[in-house]
Amino acid sequence: MWTQEKTTFEGKHYHVMDMVKAGELLEGEHPKIIVGGGGNRLLSVAGRHADIVCIHFQDHGGKFSGDNITETTLSRVKERVSWVEESVRKARRDLDGIEYQMLFPWAQITDDPEPVFEGIAKSFGVSVDAVMECPQWLIGSSEDVVDKIKMIREETGITYMVFAPRDVESFDKFAYEVMKQLT
Repeated sequence: MWTQEKTTFEGKHYHVMDMVKAGELLEGEHPKIIVGGGGNRLLSVAGRHADIVCIHFQDHGGKFSGDNITETTLSRVKERVSWVEESVRKARRDLDGIEYQMLFPWAQITDDPEPVFEGIAKSFGVSVDAVMECPQWLIGSSEDVVDKIKMIREETGITYMVFAPRDVESFDKFAYEVMKQLT
């Protein structure tokens, strides 16, 4: 994908036919490797090999659940980052060469966040406080969301953030009111 104009590959789990070259790499460079995980074992592997580590939380059988909300606290995110850092040090890699990513499954700019928090809490069977304390929920005024993103970035080192706005209007608001303040 990076050395030939077109690539065809047939493997056990997937195949690619006539994929156009992905771009030019500088000599000695390779595409960044992203590894995501939530447990110590996989995050340790990520620390040994990945350029970008995506911090996940257990998905309980592939479905997002109330447990994800109650388990995802700022201290638990920091704990997972520390697992990666420990593995990086043991592998004698440069800590400054590791970047972190996290998914934010709900991003909504609103001046009235309470009903949104209440709706999420009700649908997942958790308390409103648990939803509000979960760092993955970016709900509130643009100023509140910017402040939360800055705090997460400062406290955890997470710089790659994958956002999931609820609809096109939310995405536009998020882009114009939040992302512009962070660049």
